Amino acid sequence: MPKLTLILILLLSLLSCAEKQVRDIGVYYVIKHEDTSEKVDRINHDSMDVKGNTKLHLENLPPPSYTTIYGDHNFILHGHDSVFYFAYTPPETGCLFDGEFARKPILRLTPDSLHVISIRNLQKFLDGTIIDSVKLLPETWTLRRHVVTSISSMSDTIKNPAFTIITSHLARRNIASNFINIRNWTFEEQAVVTSKMQHLGYDPDTLGNRGDFSVMLRRRRK
Repeated sequence: MPKLTLILILLLSLLSCAEKQVRDIGVYYVIKHEDTSEKVDRINHDSMDVKGNTKLHLENLPPPSYTTIYGDHNFILHGHDSVFYFAYTPPETGCLFDGEFARKPILRLTPDSLHVISIRNLQKFLDGTIIDSVKLLPETWTLRRHVVTSISSMSDTIKNPAFTIITSHLARRNIASNFINIRNWTFEEQAVVTSKMQHLGYDPDTLGNRGDFSVMLRRRRK
């Protein structure tokens, strides 16, 4: 009897150990941690791509508009039969005189500075005057810059036939709208045109340097 009892105790002990081992084996889990290093690198790479694309986008934008009042070629539209024209060399910076209300430079124009072009001869004049969209810089004769054209008038120019002729010619010469300044005429242009049309004397020294129309017109002596 004691021998049987001892055998039973040993069997129970063995069964208890086996159950414990099975139970211990069943509680092991494998937890996968996300590797964020690749994700961070990808985010940084994407950010660099976005910045790079933005930079390329900005570089591909058209150049800023040429903001000087006067251009290389200046056309004053007054009436429908003729056009007044004068040439000028604008500052190379192109940003000194911005907008209609900026302080205008005084060119010291005179009535003799204006060339009167009839509407019938306007196209022929354009063909011989505005030939290319760029011009050589006189200081170097190697560097080039865009040709700037100014079209001014005392009122709306859209219905003026000269406006259509000029803008169509500029388009054929590949002159971009960035380098075409369509504006109201300046006080100096108004004074010179008035003097030329009415055959009056004109003194550019009497034109105020703030753009005020303090112009003295006097009859020319015959």
